[in-house]
Amino acid sequence: MASMTSNAKGTLAPASILAESWSIAAEGYDEIFVPRFKPWTDNALALLGSTEFKLPQGDVLVPTCGPGHELPLVAELLKNRNVRGTDLAPGATRRRWRKGEAFGHAVAATQV
Repeated sequence: MASMTSNAKGTLAPASILAESWSIAAEGYDEIFVPRFKPWTDNALALLGSTEFKLPQGDVLVPTCGPGHELPLVAELLKNRNVRGTDLAPGATRRRWRKGEAFGHAVAATQV
């Protein structure tokens, strides 16, 4: 049975439709979505970098990372840790792999 997810009408649709849709959107992600998500990204990064917030030791996984815009920002805050992102959309993770060399070995993105 195919993995299912809710759509706007509340009915279930195959997760492959969601993955395909976000793969198509990945090409414009940096221009369209990054600015829109910036307030939430900034808040999350501020909390992650605060002295009040303590993560357990080990690697860091960023689920539903899309093309992974946040991955190098998280890696910068959490030096000496491997930061990995994962996403359902293969187009999103392929886009991050193309950019990945600029961020070094500490950042990787994979498809679920």
